[in-house]
Amino acid sequence: MNAKRILVVDDSPIELRLTSRLLAQAGYETVTALTGEQALRFALEVRVDGILLDIHMPGMDGFEVCRLLKENPTTARLPVILYSVRDQVTDVLQGEEVGADDFVAKSAGKERLLRSLEHLLGRCEDSELPGSRFDFSSLEPVAARLAPDVLARTISREFARTVRPILEEVLDAPSAEQLLNLAIKKVANRFSFFGESASSYPFVEERLGNVSVSEILEGFGRLADAIDALMAKVAAAGVYTAGHLRAVTPTHADEVRSALGTLIQRVCDVILEQSRGEEPDSRIAAPGPSEADRAMAEVAARTSGASRTFVIHLDGDGLIVNSDATVLEILGYDQMTLLGSYFQMIVDESSHDDLASLLASVKATGHGEGTLVFKKHNGDRLSGRISLAALYDPLGQFVMARGRIALGISESGAVGGL
Repeated sequence: MNAKRILVVDDSPIELRLTSRLLAQAGYETVTALTGEQALRFALEVRVDGILLDIHMPGMDGFEVCRLLKENPTTARLPVILYSVRDQVTDVLQGEEVGADDFVAKSAGKERLLRSLEHLLGRCEDSELPGSRFDFSSLEPVAARLAPDVLARTISREFARTVRPILEEVLDAPSAEQLLNLAIKKVANRFSFFGESASSYPFVEERLGNVSVSEILEGFGRLADAIDALMAKVAAAGVYTAGHLRAVTPTHADEVRSALGTLIQRVCDVILEQSRGEEPDSRIAAPGPSEADRAMAEVAARTSGASRTFVIHLDGDGLIVNSDATVLEILGYDQMTLLGSYFQMIVDESSHDDLASLLASVKATGHGEGTLVFKKHNGDRLSGRISLAALYDPLGQFVMARGRIALGISESGAVGGL
């Protein structure tokens, strides 16, 4: 079988030799080009199976070369890997915008490059596309009570509360905005109610007139899939956030994926919570208060209205992945400081064993409930009631626990009685 031939493009003769030698050792043939113009000509004149393209070149840079290759029907199907010393999240996303099939930072190592080549060159033309990970259609029996525009606003609002803060923490705010805008572009052709920007709502209100609830749910499901795919590509590329503050890893992609899975359950919770104050209709009966809700009511009653509640999300190890900003007002901790910290950081040592039991219970049975002593940032202590409920992804796997916490107001240094 003939060896696969790779067009390697780099303005550095030394880098060209090093990369060509690496590929030859892995069993590939190579053709080399020093400029973008040469690369475009060779791609048309020489048989190649894939292109390894540096970004930073004088004259026509790699992004422009990639864009032109993908716009030309003759070269559009050639796999293009951007392979560069540039290693920022924004580089990966810009490469995605111009049609690059993958992005590999040179600092990620040769194994990452060879895996990418093997994957792209071995991909069958008629290979089946991966299925959708996020199935918002499961919400349809509940969402049917809402008008499409109300449902779209509800999903967008909960997305802004549960997913976007994690995305901005994992990347940075500008990169998160760029990723969201790119994800929206990927689904906007199919779902016309999406707009061109994620700066506020990702949909255009005026375009929802003839859109059904099922279309809204499918559209947001595909948007979640696009976000998940982009995060996976960023995490695999071996790149860093702005200013090399932190490498983006597959663990970060998993955090965003978990938040997207939680969003489905969160939207369902919100719709049901809203319906509790309404008369049930023939499509769905509004449920009564849960045991957790009754426990919270009892807490409030016993503290004569002097309790405050907030919601927090924990992963299976007890790390805080999201929280209400209310925690700042009640306990004095900054919301962003808490994200990624262990929940026991705000729990008094006397309650650490109880917390461990609650976390074990929610993973084993789906729920946990008890009383803990919490530490305020200033050293004061508060007694509070916590109710944990497991949240699952569309495949039924445990993602994280959602906790409702009711804290009693106490004097300095005292434990509020519950």
